[in-house]
Amino acid sequence: MGYAIPLIVAALGFLSAATTQPPIAPRSLEVQINIAPSILDPLQLLRRSTPNTYTCDAVVLDDEKHAVIGLAKVVAEPGRRETAKRVNGETEVEFGVLIAPAGDRADTKVTVRRSGVVVVRQSATIRLINVSGKKYVPLQ
Repeated sequence: MGYAIPLIVAALGFLSAATTQPPIAPRSLEVQINIAPSILDPLQLLRRSTPNTYTCDAVVLDDEKHAVIGLAKVVAEPGRRETAKRVNGETEVEFGVLIAPAGDRADTKVTVRRSGVVVVRQSATIRLINVSGKKYVPLQ
């Protein structure tokens, strides 16, 4: 009877080890950030240009599927922080942009969650250059 308890404990340990699943490796994600003066947008819904605004978007790509799995877009004015949150299935993209008051820099932050768990958090400062007048575009 003294051997029964250790054998039961050993058997339970073996069963729990056999049913444990290996952790699933996260898929590789790529985050692209695009910033351009709104006047360069291909489609202008207003008959007048949108002065002093920038169209900014964060695109999340799944490298394995070669597909866009998330997109968040904002229109930002210099000196004002703009944020957007978009959900696509189990993927949530939160995107924030602050264009510097001088319009020469954009500070961005992207957070990607899958099923509520943060899988990517990226912050970037993008320098903008003046191409004509007071409009700036990202430095290539």
